[in-house]
Amino acid sequence: GKDKKFRRSYNLIGKDILFSELILDNNFINALLFKLFNRKTYHEKFYLSSMQSNTVFPGAESQIWHIDSNMPEPIPNWLTRLQVAITIDDFTKSNGSTEFGLKTHLKPSQPKNRKPHLKKKVICKKGSLIIWHGNLWHRSTENNSNKLRKVILCCFANSVLRQVSTEDNFLRLIPKSKILSFSDNT
Repeated sequence: GKDKKFRRSYNLIGKDILFSELILDNNFINALLFKLFNRKTYHEKFYLSSMQSNTVFPGAESQIWHIDSNMPEPIPNWLTRLQVAITIDDFTKSNGSTEFGLKTHLKPSQPKNRKPHLKKKVICKKGSLIIWHGNLWHRSTENNSNKLRKVILCCFANSVLRQVSTEDNFLRLIPKSKILSFSDNT
């Protein structure tokens, strides 16, 4: 980000097994993912596309409006990607919390420097779970506080998009010995 006030750390499950246990071995999240990506198939229904941390430093500017279903238009209106965020810090009005463009996922398109007509900033306590459709316009807002704002972001992709959905290629990034220590679900 501008002036290095926005930072991402990628491949968290490759850094510590705690991250896979936190999300991928979570019964509530798994049940939700299986329900949201449900369809008749003999294949996997979804894959973890990326797991990363997002830190917004004091003085950071707002991100541009974007979607996580980075597909060419026309963007499918079915669920191609789903974002699951775990807040590490409180999300307040002034510390760079996520802002959503309400109902923007209903007519999926890239924002292309446009702003949504209706928007809502997420205000919540640390440890909260925020889940949104990959077609929803969103951004981190400016951090006008004197503290960092941290979150863990887990993006899941519909399995039909496996070849284009792996932001973090876990099978190449993580040593096989470490992969064998993960749970069957992970």
